[in-house]
Amino acid sequence: MFHYQSTTLEPMGFHYRFSRGDRVQIISGKFKGHTGTVDANVFQRSVDFPKDHLPCHHVLLDNNLVITINVNQVETLESPIGDTP
Repeated sequence: MFHYQSTTLEPMGFHYRFSRGDRVQIISGKFKGHTGTVDANVFQRSVDFPKDHLPCHHVLLDNNLVITINVNQVETLESPIGDTP
């Protein structure tokens, strides 16, 4: 019988604040100030923390670059005044 052992710690009960399609702004790190759309919630290494497996988002930036960013590095992108859905 094959037994698989992961070398990565699995997230246990972590609640992601954003989900696919949510608009966000990067608030710290290499991509501070960039805006984009959350594509996926993941538990892996990120652009600013390459040695640690952490709760992260895959974010498609408005410049079409996809990055993996720690959940603590993003905030809700505020809609411009007068812009209603």
